[in-house]
Amino acid sequence: MDRFDCHGWLHIVIGSQPHEASIQLKHDENHLAYVNTDLPDHWKEYVEEHSRTQTPGEIWCHIVREETHGKSASEVSMPFRSKAVYYYWHVVSRNEWRRANDPLESARRFIEEKGDEYQVRLLDLEEVPETKVLAFEVTDSMKEWADHTQELAMDSTCMSLSESISHQIHVADAQGSGIPLAFLLILMGPNAAGGTKQTVLEGFLRELKKRRVDPEYTLTDKDWSEINVMHAIWPNAKHQLCFWHALRALKQRLTKSKENPAPYDVISAQEEFSFINTDFLPEMQRRTSDLVCTHQLSYCGRVTHMVI
Repeated sequence: MDRFDCHGWLHIVIGSQPHEASIQLKHDENHLAYVNTDLPDHWKEYVEEHSRTQTPGEIWCHIVREETHGKSASEVSMPFRSKAVYYYWHVVSRNEWRRANDPLESARRFIEEKGDEYQVRLLDLEEVPETKVLAFEVTDSMKEWADHTQELAMDSTCMSLSESISHQIHVADAQGSGIPLAFLLILMGPNAAGGTKQTVLEGFLRELKKRRVDPEYTLTDKDWSEINVMHAIWPNAKHQLCFWHALRALKQRLTKSKENPAPYDVISAQEEFSFINTDFLPEMQRRTSDLVCTHQLSYCGRVTHMVI
């Protein structure tokens, strides 16, 4: 971008009334004329017609082909970029599905209006104080896979706002692929009681169990509310932690060089592994006055030497 020594400044003052601002702009030297990078009207019409059948990337590729077909590089004039296509595609899509300013209420109205078209149906959960909840199932997936769900995974994401929105996704494993069965949106206010999330999750999973979801294995992150609920609803299922999160937790712990591990307890160690020598003591817990001697430790028919 070209820069100019124009001694310009921009002064913005936010007014006391909503949606009011005072803006002052000053330039001592005229700039080059700005180029309009908005999407042309005829391409906006194309986006409106194809927003439900094409992704922004597909639309952009089509525009590039049409704008450059049969032209040399010097003849091509495309001041707008792919970001303009992506932005307008989102504007058109938002106008189609947005029903209210409140995200949960908007989603609820949309599902009530077009749930049959998009194969989703609302789930009826009990209200919890200081909390808004929206739950829905994917009807075609639930119909085909509820009875055949051997492994049920729960994944969640959170957004830090003035209120906490938690997105829970429940996925069934089908021949190595994940099949979404149901979704849960939780909006907890600042005064929500402790254990609210677990209460909501329990009601949600009971709805899944009513639909004949009975997994042999359950999978979550290391979130105790999720683990407790999985065990409460399906006590006979074997619970597993997400392998990726387990590796990340291990790496994070091993990289903390300033935190000392818990004191070594030989009794607990021998209860877990009977072959451990009772004279063994980690180096960091030894006194400098301790003598160093060699002992033999027999394990699996082999004799090895260790220094303590």
